[in-house]
Amino acid sequence: MSFEAHCDLLVSDGAAAESKEGRRNELVKCLPLTDRPSHGVALEGRRSQAYDEEAFRYFLAIERKRSERSGRPFLLLLVDLKEQPGVGARIHPAVAGKLFSGLWLQLRDSDFVGWYREERVAGAVLTELGDGPRADVSHAFGQRVTQALCARLPADLASRLRVRAYHHAEPERPQARSGLRSVLDPDMPLAAGLS
Repeated sequence: MSFEAHCDLLVSDGAAAESKEGRRNELVKCLPLTDRPSHGVALEGRRSQAYDEEAFRYFLAIERKRSERSGRPFLLLLVDLKEQPGVGARIHPAVAGKLFSGLWLQLRDSDFVGWYREERVAGAVLTELGDGPRADVSHAFGQRVTQALCARLPADLASRLRVRAYHHAEPERPQARSGLRSVLDPDMPLAAGLS
């Protein structure tokens, strides 16, 4: 059964909770447990409750629509390992577990994590940011996540860690001078962010 069919099943059966977190939890509970990850499911337990790329992109699209309707921005945080200039390295499952568990320690219950690019770029979405200078919040949060993740990784991997932050839904404001930019399309090339 496809990921969308699971979501439709949850809604039609009335099993989906009212909160976004509840919907994600109900989705995870209804899916069959296997050793192999299926397309569009949460990798619960295996990688500290991280979504695979299809599921992460699905929830990212929902968050983008919510943000556009409400006018409240969200922050997309992307984490990868530098292999050589401009190329991201494949992230080993043991390292991915440390990255995702480290990300979860820095996030709220309403936020979510998963693969932005399967086995190459981990992502986290911080939903409904509060008021305040967006660039300052992004930079401070990016630095906090970078420090936390570096503490969990061996020195050779920590030196290659790259954390980037992107805002979505700030149409009336000029772009931040700190190198951060709005997320217009998840498939557009990424600019350099926090390193």
